[in-house]
Amino acid sequence: MRVQLNTLKILEWEPGYPTYSDENPSTELLLQRLCALGVPSNMPAFRKRYAEVSEHDRHLSFAIDEPSIRANLYGPLCQAKTNYILGNYVSSIALCGIVAEMIAILIYVLKKPSRIKLKGFERKRQHERIQILRRTKLIDQQSENDFNTIKGRRNSLLHCWKNPDEPIDRNAVQVYAATARLAYDTFFVKEFRDGKATLRSEWMEYLEERGAFAKKYGE
Repeated sequence: MRVQLNTLKILEWEPGYPTYSDENPSTELLLQRLCALGVPSNMPAFRKRYAEVSEHDRHLSFAIDEPSIRANLYGPLCQAKTNYILGNYVSSIALCGIVAEMIAILIYVLKKPSRIKLKGFERKRQHERIQILRRTKLIDQQSENDFNTIKGRRNSLLHCWKNPDEPIDRNAVQVYAATARLAYDTFFVKEFRDGKATLRSEWMEYLEERGAFAKKYGE
């Protein structure tokens, strides 16, 4: 029977283990160790995986740098992309699942529900949130499909014993694409023309409440 020794020993930094190589690894070695097991870590492989996900987020060309948006949406989505590039497909799908849940909550928040209703909505499971958003016509059929794609792929990986032959990389691309579409449909822009973005009115109110607008010169 084959076994692996020190399976979770990634670098020569753990105390109590003898050091057999340089404690300051090269970039190539670092990338090799950070990638998922069995995933190529050479530059052509990185560029290929980068291209596979980047084609789905080109329309997300800018982001308003507001702390809650950065922490709940763009930050995790960026990490989902990074994990895909490293071949950590399960992590990428899990992070997209988090972003999708935050987007569902954000869509509900933008419609100004009472605090009691909002807390009740946050406590619900994602499939219940999706049903509420669709029933109240806050999302269209495409968005509902994207929410369900993300939820289904995430649940099949995080709640069931994983099949080693399952094409997780393709699933991760589908999930990332669905999440990027939801982000685009939800975020900010009503119109983008001549380098200027027109924000939806509900976004203007949301951002103003959180002090995201810069003060005028001289104030």
